[in-house]
Amino acid sequence: MRPLISDKPEAHHQVRGYRFYPSAVELSAIPTLHTQRHRGEAAIVYVRYFSGWGEWCVTELDPHSGDAFGWVCIEGFDAQWGGFNLVALESQPGTLVERDVNFAPAPARDVLPASRSTPADTEG
Repeated sequence: MRPLISDKPEAHHQVRGYRFYPSAVELSAIPTLHTQRHRGEAAIVYVRYFSGWGEWCVTELDPHSGDAFGWVCIEGFDAQWGGFNLVALESQPGTLVERDVNFAPAPARDVLPASRSTPADTEG
């Protein structure tokens, strides 16, 4: 079996001072890809990441590859539901992406800003 992303070395661990990836226990609670999209704003956001240029809210995750699905907002303008990769975010050059270590899982409707689209609005 492939290793979990929680076991990957981190490029910026020393700067952050905490683990970027969810622990193995946290990973076991996050649904796999394509399992929550039908829930719309009732989908649970399990992990939140942020930087000076973006925000990523994880609702689904492949615990081995780091491929995720959730709500993404880049530079405050391009907010939409879509896919992203945690390994790419963790090693992002130039600007540090951080995990909100105080975030508690909650429905998207309670977490996301009022101006947003639903997963159904973005799927083709």
